[in-house]
Amino acid sequence: SAVAGITDKLIEIIRFARNGKPRLVKSKILKNLLLNDEYVDNLWEHKFEPIINKLEAISYGTSLVGDLTDKTVARICAFGEKLSSLLMVLALEKLNIKSQRIESERIIKTDNNYLKAKVNFQATNLSTKKILKQIYSKNIVPVVTGFIGKDTHGNITLLGRGGSDYTASILAMVLNANEIEIWTDVNGIMTADPRIVKDAFSWSSLDMNVMSEMAYSGAKVIHPDTIALAVEKNIPVYVYNTFDRSFKGTKITKKAPHAKGIVASLNNTIITLENTSIINGVGFVKRVTEIVAEHNIPIDVCATSEISFTFSIKTEDYSKKLLKILESFAFVKVKNKVAKLCFIGNEITSDKEILAGIFNVCMENDTKIYTISVSASGNNITIIIDESTPVFITDKSILNKKVKNIRKAFDNNCLLYYALKANFNPKIIRSLKDAGIDGVETISPFEIDLAKKCGFKSNQILFTGNNCDNYELDYANKQNVVVNIGSISELQYYAEKHNGSEVSIRINPGFGDGEFKQIITGGEDSKFGIYHSQMEEALNIIKFYNLKLIGLHCHLGSGLYNTKNFAPMVDFMFKLGNQIENLRFIDLGGGFGVRYKPSDEEVDLSEFALVVDKYYKKYQNLQKNNIKIVFEPDYKYKIAR
Repeated sequence: SAVAGITDKLIEIIRFARNGKPRLVKSKILKNLLLNDEYVDNLWEHKFEPIINKLEAISYGTSLVGDLTDKTVARICAFGEKLSSLLMVLALEKLNIKSQRIESERIIKTDNNYLKAKVNFQATNLSTKKILKQIYSKNIVPVVTGFIGKDTHGNITLLGRGGSDYTASILAMVLNANEIEIWTDVNGIMTADPRIVKDAFSWSSLDMNVMSEMAYSGAKVIHPDTIALAVEKNIPVYVYNTFDRSFKGTKITKKAPHAKGIVASLNNTIITLENTSIINGVGFVKRVTEIVAEHNIPIDVCATSEISFTFSIKTEDYSKKLLKILESFAFVKVKNKVAKLCFIGNEITSDKEILAGIFNVCMENDTKIYTISVSASGNNITIIIDESTPVFITDKSILNKKVKNIRKAFDNNCLLYYALKANFNPKIIRSLKDAGIDGVETISPFEIDLAKKCGFKSNQILFTGNNCDNYELDYANKQNVVVNIGSISELQYYAEKHNGSEVSIRINPGFGDGEFKQIITGGEDSKFGIYHSQMEEALNIIKFYNLKLIGLHCHLGSGLYNTKNFAPMVDFMFKLGNQIENLRFIDLGGGFGVRYKPSDEEVDLSEFALVVDKYYKKYQNLQKNNIKIVFEPDYKYKIAR
């Protein structure tokens, strides 16, 4: 890849050339592209000067006429990689490593779209093997320029911004490489841009399909096509930090631990076409997409109705020419300055709580959603909203007060846990720990690692997976956290694999509660928890494999505004817990109702506390054995709004 900042400087030179400013072109080249290094200076005349002279000739000549075609822009932008590849060869030479510089236009063959070229893989495959294998056979290290290709007429083409990563994946695919290494300036794939979010941290591993969704949704660490090729050939990708060799990297591979993230993308435009012919007509959408394709514009999010078709593009791709063509056969509405938010994770579209949370946040902030898209892969929920959408601001003093009030409502025998899926911002988590919560509930290896990084000990972490795979259960056991199992099949596997281990079980009492159907997590239609009629089978498995049952868990749903269903659930759980020896805790979940508007009444937690106190006294073994009662209050009680 080009040295950091060089591509931007070349683009600045292009701007001066296009505006007919030859003097500025010369001064920018001299100021920004000459390297102050004694070793390099000695080689300047023979190595770098010919490249710089060629760049100056093209840029200066173009600036005299002020007319730049895409073909010329591609030629100028390619100089960044040509210079950096020469630097690498010189660095290897200084280390006595024999290397040879290969300009990638000799091997990467493309179409004639000069700035966003598509690769001709058949031709590339032949040329790459022919040229690079000769070098390998002589034990020479090839140093290949990224980003650059060549069309059938011999013209320079570019693979798009970030194309050097893509070049690496092309070569890896052709040469059947074992892995791809991307060396960047940050610690691998992070939860957020560290330049914006100070507490962002790195994933040690990430699923290829999730990373692919992130890349195509706007995450800038890796070129989207890099991941696409890696997925196709099942080649693991490692992302390292050039400036932090102690960082072990992020491994992107198939069947990596589940992780969730949000990718935000600004500067989008949505276009809506209305035409009554859509109702009974055929081919309207095809006509629109063909027109957009003719302008070489990728469509991102799209949606249809009986009389309209809406799609989004990057604002930089929008033009009055496109608008004029579309207006020739439909009424067109254009909305600029919209933001795209992508919620990404394994099977995230099936997570009702996340879906409900997205809409609840939008409702609370009076945020208009223009378009919603749910990916066919099940790994991406995308919404388009105004860029001016307000942000959450958390007041730590209010946060402390919320925790204090919740603890005050229940007696000292109760423990407060926080479900990380509600908000996994490290600052929020650390603030809650400082406020005095007793532990956290996690649902993935990623969240287990996060909890530990935020200072929670293994015995303060409850792992409640849903439809877990074996890796997740094994990982939780290895980390020595409290494993809370919610199905007979998972319990059977865990018992066989981890004979004699401690375990908690999540129970479905046969009924649930919640603000609406989609967020009720108990009852016949719920996938959460071991059904109450299966308890005898579960206890037999536990006994046969010598597991130590230390906890019981139940969660009715989100949006509990009264104790109508809460009371019988508590009675059921306490009655069961009263019969189990060596039990340590009973987790009653959370989901208490939330004030969405100032006019809404606050839920009275003391009513829930009275129910707990009543049944705790009813079953004497609970008191005798000092069984702790755990609550997971809804995060909106804890986060200032």
